Amino acid sequence: MSNGYVESLSEALPDLQRVQEEKARLESLGVKYVFSCWIDMFGIPKTKPVPISDFELLCMGKGPQFAVHSISFVPELGPADSDQIPLPDLDSLVICPWDKTIAWVFSDLWWEGKPYNLCPRHALKRAISEAGKHDYAMFAGVEPEFIAMKWDGNGLPVKAFDNDPVDGVRPRRQAFGYDVEYSLDSMDFWVNSLISWRRWAGTCMTWWQKALIPSLNSTFTIPMS
Repeated sequence: MSNGYVESLSEALPDLQRVQEEKARLESLGVKYVFSCWIDMFGIPKTKPVPISDFELLCMGKGPQFAVHSISFVPELGPADSDQIPLPDLDSLVICPWDKTIAWVFSDLWWEGKPYNLCPRHALKRAISEAGKHDYAMFAGVEPEFIAMKWDGNGLPVKAFDNDPVDGVRPRRQAFGYDVEYSLDSMDFWVNSLISWRRWAGTCMTWWQKALIPSLNSTFTIPMS
């Protein structure tokens, strides 16, 4: 997230030269679409795919707009009110690890030239700005967790290690999470899978670092060896 909190859309617009450079870089890497994402009131990312040809318009606040209030249960706005404008934060721009034709960027929501008061990113920036006035700084720590899954005979995802009864009470569902016996039984799985998972996770964590950490003055890494 870019540093600083500004209260007018004109001040928030990125440098045009940087926008053009980023567009050229994305095009050279085969990117065809950009997902400019904002976060709704339930913490769910929302977007409208934008062709890379419209990247400059998107970054200048002239791309697709959103009727955020129509899907976020915001009572003070209605159909007659203007939509919100998503303005990309280029510090969070990454190419999706699972689809190299798509770039992903987080956006701040603006409404009638001012920060949209229900945009979570604006709320965070305001909090950081206010805390800074009192000599406080914010730090974020992320604890990545996962559950090992496999496909069953019906093609459905199930836990990779689970011998509890399918029906009825499942007393060991949580207990085997730290169980030594289960840890030993699962070693073959980890030996064959963990390295590749760490590589994938490292890519995702790099994405999170670009999207969140720069504004919070904190860094973290995943060991890759």
